[in-house]
Amino acid sequence: MTRQALTISGSARRCEKYKTRMHRAGASALLSLTRKALTDLADETLEARMAHHLVQKIKPMAAELHLATGRATAAVITSCGALPPSAQDALTAELQTVFPKIVVQFKADRGQTPGLILRVGGAQLDWTVNAYIDGLEALIDGQIATGSDLNAQSHEH
Repeated sequence: MTRQALTISGSARRCEKYKTRMHRAGASALLSLTRKALTDLADETLEARMAHHLVQKIKPMAAELHLATGRATAAVITSCGALPPSAQDALTAELQTVFPKIVVQFKADRGQTPGLILRVGGAQLDWTVNAYIDGLEALIDGQIATGSDLNAQSHEH
């Protein structure tokens, strides 16, 4: 290779590294703003909706939950704010269909990111704003690493 070809090749690598850094910086800013917006806008209504979403997820995950939790007899569901009684009743009923003798306790922790954390035995399932943002961050990082188009894929949480 000639000196000119090596210089062009080096310039192309630096350009690509710069482009990757800019993508990461943009993604980081987007994630930070999204996290702030979701946290600022989150309220008990969001957590109640997340609770109803969790109710829909429990039965399909029953086999995995049993493997992860063993013979658990207690579950703790933590939310940033108190869940409405209807959401608590729905979660308790659904968990008791999978774990008939389980005792469900609800806790509010104002220091927790908005959303729900379900702990059963040694297993923990996290449906919080942070979990959703972490999923978005992983998706963006994967797209940047592969150079794929973000619009080409969708994801569910």
